[in-house]
Amino acid sequence: MVYEASGTSVRFMTKNRFDRISTTLYTFDVKLDADKYEGFVDYMMSQAGEDYGLKQAFGIGLVRIAKWWFNIKIDNPFKKGQVCSETVNKALTFLGYDPGLDDNHVGPKDIYNYLTTLEGASDVNK
Repeated sequence: MVYEASGTSVRFMTKNRFDRISTTLYTFDVKLDADKYEGFVDYMMSQAGEDYGLKQAFGIGLVRIAKWWFNIKIDNPFKKGQVCSETVNKALTFLGYDPGLDDNHVGPKDIYNYLTTLEGASDVNK
């Protein structure tokens, strides 16, 4: 089962269906305590159906352009919806990890960089 924020919403889909329409670049195993499993599933179910944050993704780009090109810090003007990296950030936070990342600014590279710092987490594709 795959949980993703893509297209128009946050949703579940089978791994086979996901693999037909997407390319997985990195996969990480992270620890999930058995006592948190049920609460985690309930939390993810509560997030399913949220709108995908297409404008939010555009805003993340604006934030980064402002920082890289003009060396100024701005806030993302578009915060409605949820993008893939935000979904992972929220899941990690729910599980007790502390990525320290802002949901409205987080991108895939931020998540990757955080996951590579976790003890016992490894990119299973390597």
